[in-house]
Amino acid sequence: MTGVMDKQASFQPETEKSAQFYNEDCEDQLKLGRFMIKKLNIPKGAHVLDIGCGPGTLTVEIADDVGPTGNVIGIDLGEERIKIALQTHKDPTLNTYRPNVSFIVGDAHNLSHFPDNHFDYVVANTVIHYLDLRKALKEAFRVLKPGGTFAASSVSGDHTCPPFAIKKEVQSRGYYRAHIAPTMDLFDFPTQSGLEALFLDSGFQCASFDLIHSTLVRKDPRAMINYVDASCSGTYIRSFPEAIQATAWADFEAEFEKFRTERGIELEYVGMTAYATKA
Repeated sequence: MTGVMDKQASFQPETEKSAQFYNEDCEDQLKLGRFMIKKLNIPKGAHVLDIGCGPGTLTVEIADDVGPTGNVIGIDLGEERIKIALQTHKDPTLNTYRPNVSFIVGDAHNLSHFPDNHFDYVVANTVIHYLDLRKALKEAFRVLKPGGTFAASSVSGDHTCPPFAIKKEVQSRGYYRAHIAPTMDLFDFPTQSGLEALFLDSGFQCASFDLIHSTLVRKDPRAMINYVDASCSGTYIRSFPEAIQATAWADFEAEFEKFRTERGIELEYVGMTAYATKA
């Protein structure tokens, strides 16, 4: 991994099935997001924008933190994930939407429907590797109040992430090069130095970072691949051409099998959280 992407990763509309699978199995991403939110210690009454909110689980937890005098807006480019968020997160006593949380389909690169200096916090959990960060940070900086905080989490680009190391190796094989580009749907996870430089270029100050060592465990290769694919909005293996899907599944499963332990398929990776302040 070389740093932070200079262009937006191509976005493919996610299927309803993939979005639902992610909603049912996103605990690993939530752990990273909860670490980030706990460190922020967001106060009551704060106004928060949650970029890439997915099915809204973390968004609603933030809404609980800010209380009835605060407000949280979750945006995501994935329409299916926003549908799940709208269907799932209603006030359990009133069977209506919570007054301090809302969800909309939205693009982090264009936050024009929000005014300048509006939010106390802009957060982005496990989504920044999809973004053109120069554009997204410019918009985040604009909508934050002076003294506001931008916080993000991601896989660390300074460390190897096994699922994507596997994908890069498999796609480099001659058979696949005849069908797809060797770098198709490979994310450029941010490095600490690359992200810090972008923060400074975007006008932010006081950047700080945490590294979180984590382990993914699933019962078998197929379960692990399904999890990774859903977490990537269906761009990990299901974006391969239909003609090579069967071969790709067999090759990926063989590679993931190399990580079997007594607990199942076990992959270690390093997550990163980053924080920066608008002066």
